[in-house]
Amino acid sequence: LLFSFNNNTDMITDLNNYKDERHYGAWVNSYMLKEMSKGQNRITRDNYQKYLEDEKTFYASYDYTQLKDQKDYKDDKKAARKMRD
Repeated sequence: LLFSFNNNTDMITDLNNYKDERHYGAWVNSYMLKEMSKGQNRITRDNYQKYLEDEKTFYASYDYTQLKDQKDYKDDKKAARKMRD
């Protein structure tokens, strides 16, 4: 089975969800595992082309400059709560 969360744009563009420049925080990993257990965000032969098209469109048109203006949550628990809501 193949899963991807690259099109979960609220999650991937919130810099508070990363523990360093390459890895998500534990709360994001927990969220992903829960979603996978429900069969969510699964890539299939039927949906992979649209998924890739949507992904390409987002990354090509996203305004990356807005990332520098994000509020930094000093407490990771706030980011974790935001993921649960």
